[in-house]
Amino acid sequence: MTFAELVEQFLLLRLQVAYAGETSAPAWWPTSCLTADAALDFKHLFADAAPAVAWQLSSQAACQAHDKWLSGMDYHLFRLPEGLEEAIYHTGLQLPVAHAQQWLEEKEALWTATKSADPASGPQRLGSSADLLSGAALPALRACYGAAFQGGVQVFPYFTTV
Repeated sequence: MTFAELVEQFLLLRLQVAYAGETSAPAWWPTSCLTADAALDFKHLFADAAPAVAWQLSSQAACQAHDKWLSGMDYHLFRLPEGLEEAIYHTGLQLPVAHAQQWLEEKEALWTATKSADPASGPQRLGSSADLLSGAALPALRACYGAAFQGGVQVFPYFTTV
């Protein structure tokens, strides 16, 4: 997997988790940036930048929720190693509107993922920062979040520094 593909996969997973976290019952964070109503409001305010703004606001709320549960030294989906984080941010801002809209249509994928196991709640260590940078963390993150959203529990997967 190339670095650009890794960045896009993390960006898509962030969008899916941010959406699921907003719409789960109870919500994991108090935003509704990725709903249809918010999309109309953002479109009026930000035009073509609306998807990037919605994704960024929701991601910031998700980051704060994760940080409450985890150490400041740990990485998680919404706070990744610096170079990866910067690439995700810039890619998200430059994402073509058509591509962003396609991803928004896929935002419910975590709800329909096959549930592999009973979910545990709270913080869960899934590996190290090396797993994040190699892309090995992506399947584990998808499975962890998917099981949690389907099981109705809050989970905060994290990765330690190498």
